[in-house]
Amino acid sequence: MIALVVTIVVLLILAAVAINLTIGNNGIFTRAQNAVEEYGKKGIEEEVNMYWVDAQMNYEDTIEEQVAYLQEEMRKQDSTATATVNGEEIDVIYKGQNIKLKYENPNKTEKINYFSYWENDNSIIKLYKTENEKIYVEDENNKICLNDKYPELNQQGKLKVQLISSGSFMLHNNKRIWNITVDNIQDIKLEKELDLETMYEGNYKEKNILTIMEAIILDDGKIYGPGENQLEEINLPQLENIKISDYGTIESNSNIIMAIIDQNGKIYDFNTGDNISSTYANGFFLDKKITNCTTINIKEEIYNSFITDEGKLYLENVKTQEVIETSILNNKKIDNVYLLEDTNVKEIYTAIITEDGNYYYTEDFQTFYDINKEGVPKLTIIKE
Repeated sequence: MIALVVTIVVLLILAAVAINLTIGNNGIFTRAQNAVEEYGKKGIEEEVNMYWVDAQMNYEDTIEEQVAYLQEEMRKQDSTATATVNGEEIDVIYKGQNIKLKYENPNKTEKINYFSYWENDNSIIKLYKTENEKIYVEDENNKICLNDKYPELNQQGKLKVQLISSGSFMLHNNKRIWNITVDNIQDIKLEKELDLETMYEGNYKEKNILTIMEAIILDDGKIYGPGENQLEEINLPQLENIKISDYGTIESNSNIIMAIIDQNGKIYDFNTGDNISSTYANGFFLDKKITNCTTINIKEEIYNSFITDEGKLYLENVKTQEVIETSILNNKKIDNVYLLEDTNVKEIYTAIITEDGNYYYTEDFQTFYDINKEGVPKLTIIKE
């Protein structure tokens, strides 16, 4: 009798296990149903991918045309199907499934964060750097990537570009300076490389390159130039007691003055060492900390531009000394302003770099062009 009861209990347990394996949450039927659903989902994804490949083959120019074609084809099978661009993905809803497609935007361009140019042999040479640290020299017919020509540049981290003169520019980081000359687009030479880390034993933080003297301003506020084996301080008696932060240009009485900005935001005459902060705009800038100054041309009027540590940009009319506090680009903070000018080029632009790293240019300070949306300025050489 006891054996019979035990047998019955064992059979019930086995039956329960068998039923669970068959119809439970992880049973044979459930797994078979999930497999069917997964197979169906894969089939739908493959169907969408076929439509997408077809769209890319038929419309190569714009993503809008490709997505419109994709949606049109899907709606032949599912009238509620949709396809929407979302960044660099396409969100698709088709036959009840949410599917994401990856794509490379054919209109996408690399963001430019430096641009300049010069005229050479009746041709405009453009120099620019993109946010992925690619540096290009370009004319109407050729485009040279310096990173391909000099692969060692790819190992240097973030490089700053600084135009010294027509056909000559400088690349620099916290360790090295490279001087590069461009006689023509096919003749680009890396003329000189200075190893700052070795020359100054690595005990400095680079602040700014003083291109007019081929020297460097360090965080101790002094100017250094290359010596025989290391950087050597350049003795400038007129600036002996000034801790320098940056330099720029200012126009006064029809003369262009090289201006030195100290670490307190005061402005000095490079040649005399005199504090000239009170000289401009009737002393307007005496209580402000200046981080950048330069001379620009707006509608054939000369202005001195000043940027404060708050990212505000002020324009002083050189003739009237009237000061305008600008509220440009939706009041974005301004990081740098400089003039894009060549005496042989008809157009004159002002380049503006905002604190968030965006790059704009303008002719009149009324219309502003985002270089990454509008492209580099169209430049024209003046014909005699």
